[in-house]
Amino acid sequence: MIDRLIKVLLVEDDEDDYVLIRDLLNEVREQQFQLNWVTTFEDARQTIQQQQHDIYLVDYRLGEHDGLELLQSIDQNTSPVIILSGQGDRELDITALRSGAADYLDKTDLHSSLLEHYIRASIERNQALRALQESEQKYRQLFERETQLRQELSRSNTELQDFAYIASHDLQEPLRAISGYTKLLQSEYASQLDSTAHEYMNFAIEGTRRMRGLIEDLLTYSRVSTSERTFSMVDCDRLIEEVISNLQIPIEESQAKIIYRGLPNLMADRTQLVQLFQNLLSNALKFRCQDIPPQILIQAEPTAEESWLFRVTDNGIGIKTEYYDRIFKIFKRLHTHQEYAGTGVGLALCRKIVERHGGKIWVESKLEKGSTFCFTIDRSPSSKL
Repeated sequence: MIDRLIKVLLVEDDEDDYVLIRDLLNEVREQQFQLNWVTTFEDARQTIQQQQHDIYLVDYRLGEHDGLELLQSIDQNTSPVIILSGQGDRELDITALRSGAADYLDKTDLHSSLLEHYIRASIERNQALRALQESEQKYRQLFERETQLRQELSRSNTELQDFAYIASHDLQEPLRAISGYTKLLQSEYASQLDSTAHEYMNFAIEGTRRMRGLIEDLLTYSRVSTSERTFSMVDCDRLIEEVISNLQIPIEESQAKIIYRGLPNLMADRTQLVQLFQNLLSNALKFRCQDIPPQILIQAEPTAEESWLFRVTDNGIGIKTEYYDRIFKIFKRLHTHQEYAGTGVGLALCRKIVERHGGKIWVESKLEKGSTFCFTIDRSPSSKL
């Protein structure tokens, strides 16, 4: 039952039929009705336009007009309309439903429970239809918004690619000039400059070197999102061999030991996975404890969430708990340039690569005990890089 008063408008030019409908509604004990009555086509149109009723019971015969004309002249988004007739007519029934009526009833067969049932069913069906229409409208708006966002993202990617070109060419040329001319000053006027001047020139050369590194890392970071490479099958054991080869000099200098075996084959962008592991291993080599050779363990295992969980564990200096989130943000560093070189882009790049492969990355660490960088990679990625 509908737990409120139902407002009914009866459009009927026969008083006997009005009395019939009134009495039938009064017989319904489980539901309260408020019945209003109009007798003419025009009065009905004006009253319906006010939209103050939950349902309209409309007699088919209305003097020179009929109920179907009234149905066609009103807003179809209004409350439901039930067409009433004095005699059963299958064609009229079909026509009424096709014209937008919620139902068609023969007055000669009416009784209170039947009338109450059709009123309630029509209202509930109308509410469900409105809810569906609202959902469709919201879905359409969301779809249009998504399309707009995709277009904006495409424009942003194009602008980002333009920026990458500028950064890789136009921004680096002045740095090369500054560094080159400063070195010329240092070599050709060495005898005319004091130690303070040489120190200042060294600062300038080092500053340009760091700026170039920063631009190159920023370029790498920006290209993660704009790369158009598709996924391919990657043998992670062979990939780690390549990373170790790339890092051969710092590995030999630090006497590091890297342990890995049984890593999976997975669908990914191989180039980006090389960047990911190379950054993680470089950090493990860089942030090592003094007088202790680095030891790095790389492991992987399947998860219940249809992904691979990788762990890269080291025996380095560790990270304080309050910095766990900070280290994955671009340009956020925990140490000075004098302590450790770097731009603060590496782990932010790792996070971006992992997220583009449908995973997440985090760290578990203890000071002076080492760190474990954990990340997941979807086993069946759906996106393209």
